[in-house]
Amino acid sequence: MQVKREKPKVIYRRSVKPYKKDAFGRWLTSTDFTFLEALPSFSEKLDAFQSLLNYAIDLFFPSGKSKQHPNDEPWITSELTSKKGNDLRINSQQHLGN
Repeated sequence: MQVKREKPKVIYRRSVKPYKKDAFGRWLTSTDFTFLEALPSFSEKLDAFQSLLNYAIDLFFPSGKSKQHPNDEPWITSELTSKKGNDLRINSQQHLGN
């Protein structure tokens, strides 16, 4: 009897680490938005502002792809699995005497 294995789901997430938030805040406070006043209509101002904001969000908080395996608990993140892999590699190197 063959067991059917479920494929992991691909999830897109943004990293919102404190240093990235700080950089985004500095960009936001230093950007001159007076160019919006020259636009004739409110909808054009809104579109220009949203486009600029979306650009900055993509720049400072890029979207990353990760896999979520069906057996993973919801709190298992890619950072945890990466750390686990690093710990296993370090332990095996110490065991082998490298």
